[in-house]
Amino acid sequence: MDKQVCPSLVGVDVEAFVYNNTTDKYVPCVGLVPGTKDHPHQLDGLQKGFCIQEDNVMVEFNIPPQKTSRNFATALRTVREAVDNMLPPNHQAIYRPAIKFAAKDLLSDQAQTIGCEPDFDAYKGGDMRTKLPELTTWRGAGGHIHIGGDFQCPDFVAALFADIVIGIQNGITGQKLSNRELWYGQPGIFRPKPYGIEWRSPSSYWMSMGDYYSYVGGSALALSRWLSENDAKTIQQTFRAINWKRVHNYLTFDPSITDRGVERQLIVDGARKAGAPL
Repeated sequence: MDKQVCPSLVGVDVEAFVYNNTTDKYVPCVGLVPGTKDHPHQLDGLQKGFCIQEDNVMVEFNIPPQKTSRNFATALRTVREAVDNMLPPNHQAIYRPAIKFAAKDLLSDQAQTIGCEPDFDAYKGGDMRTKLPELTTWRGAGGHIHIGGDFQCPDFVAALFADIVIGIQNGITGQKLSNRELWYGQPGIFRPKPYGIEWRSPSSYWMSMGDYYSYVGGSALALSRWLSENDAKTIQQTFRAINWKRVHNYLTFDPSITDRGVERQLIVDGARKAGAPL
């Protein structure tokens, strides 16, 4: 993929489940909001790039790429409010990793469509993941983070650092919240983009943690700047000083880890000592 020279920016695409407060049930989003994956709907009255669309049985939204953590947090709060206003009365967007639907709610073609583009596994050197999970009545919601920058390293290396700098440091990955972790929530999952990468491991759960928005955005921007402003040799030295097997074991809930809180701190402290931007 041809890469563009891009400044340090952070954006998102987030999927949310739709909850009907009247019936006290989660409902498929099919037909509830405008926009599709191919033709997202620009939200009225907002800057270009604030978009909404249906994705499988979920509502998905995007924000324009942001240059500061404060603007990132403001954009997320703005689009959350706009999405709830777009939904029918008594419906709201809920940010959970996964929901099990009734089979009768998944009869549409859209509800049976997943995996529009391939994912790549950073822990396997950036190899493409080719085996899709079995399509059951469970649906997972992602909270994907787009990181733009002029990275002086391969895309898979950027995704690995995202696991620590954004995910583990802020507690938005490494939490066993649902069965989403079995496929879409695996560590180091990314897609190469012309401007950088889309880091796809986190679920949408972190969107329910409003106080963390600026921390998440700040971590993503700090990582982008570090990957862009350091030379390849410096990044490689830091990369080699980190125990990536230990990181992977933590994020995949290896049963040999007896105290996850201690393990998390050891990983963060080790990455900081190695020179990662923490």
